[in-house]
Amino acid sequence: MTISFLIEANRIRELLIRDRTIGNFWNSPNPDSTFLFPLVLLGPFCLGFRFYSATTKSLQDDATARQTGVRPPSRVLRILAPTTIFVLSLAVSVRTTMLLATHERPSRTFRDETPVIHDEFSYLLQAKTFLSRRWFWESSPVARELFHQMHVLNDGKFASRYLPGTGLWIAPWLAMGHPRWGHWFAQGSVAVAAYLLSKRLTEMSRADGKRLPNGPGLAGIPTASWSGLIAGIVAGTLIALSPGLALFSNLMLSHHPTLVGLSLFLWAFLHLMETSAMRWSLLSGAGLAFAMICRPLTAAAVGLPWGFWWLFQV
Repeated sequence: MTISFLIEANRIRELLIRDRTIGNFWNSPNPDSTFLFPLVLLGPFCLGFRFYSATTKSLQDDATARQTGVRPPSRVLRILAPTTIFVLSLAVSVRTTMLLATHERPSRTFRDETPVIHDEFSYLLQAKTFLSRRWFWESSPVARELFHQMHVLNDGKFASRYLPGTGLWIAPWLAMGHPRWGHWFAQGSVAVAAYLLSKRLTEMSRADGKRLPNGPGLAGIPTASWSGLIAGIVAGTLIALSPGLALFSNLMLSHHPTLVGLSLFLWAFLHLMETSAMRWSLLSGAGLAFAMICRPLTAAAVGLPWGFWWLFQV
């Protein structure tokens, strides 16, 4: 965020010197910093915001709500919300597939799952290798150079250059004949994870009675359960409708398997912060480990702050 602020501050300074106005600020955005700038501006309003354990407080809050005639969300609603988000995400991914198929080649059918990026060929090779119970294949003994391709080793051993996580994710779906379905499922899972994470974080924040008092004063939302549900629905719907994620859910790349692992890590870690139970530790570690064998630097960047928190708690 600091780097983004410095870059954008320099852009604003150059605009003021050249044009004497910042009216063209959004016309030539820097893809690495401009879209983070609004978050930087919100930073001062988030100072001092703290999260608390919501387990006991939420129960008390819901009990108080019952006494005052306000009921917490029903079990049916709590199940229906993430289910609807998952189905919506799948529908958007399928619709994106149809649009991409007709845009790339009018004769291409919806069922055609031929890769369009060279990385995808490597991941599919990796999945086929695992399904054959092998780590690699032998290179062709004749005219080996004819089989050279990006992201594939061909030096006597013929195998994907990538870490095994994405291939492991694609393998069962490839065995069913539809490798792309795995990424559709991943997109739906990530949308549901956004719902669960936002719901839980909101309930934890509502548990701080000093900063966010439980009662009609917070945007008319009477309980932590209701505010958590609403926040979760908003977050999950935004992920389900995201054009970028819908596009990448139709590319057999490492991004969505990584997001699945990181979502499991974050969801389990939030529970670990509250209960310190071994099962949440194992689940969070498994999620982060899977993300590590898909996109290690991405997983490390997400896990590092949580690792520091855990280190200071020990």
